[in-house]
Amino acid sequence: RMVNILPDGIEAITESSDSATVEMLQAHVASMKLRLEQNQPIRQGDPLFAALFQNADKIVISVTPTARGVKVVETSEDAYTVKLLQSHAQAVSDFVKKGMAGMHTLHPAPPRQ
Repeated sequence: RMVNILPDGIEAITESSDSATVEMLQAHVASMKLRLEQNQPIRQGDPLFAALFQNADKIVISVTPTARGVKVVETSEDAYTVKLLQSHAQAVSDFVKKGMAGMHTLHPAPPRQ
């Protein structure tokens, strides 16, 4: 997983050499994009995820499948939403590193300032 921090969001490329993982990854990212667009929140007990969905209308997301995974670009014109996107990218990277143990971690939303 590689994450580039952009002035207005993030660009992340997540890939695997396992074809089954690639398929799951691409399907998961597509479904999460749809949830954001339709404002269908998940993990509302996690402050970061709750804040992301509260600001979903301020997020522009582009998903591009790659041969080994997916490229995601998430941007916003709203400065606080940019912080949320960047914090979420870090949370996902931690999950990739830690596996299921990382999924059970609560993530604080960044301060508005």
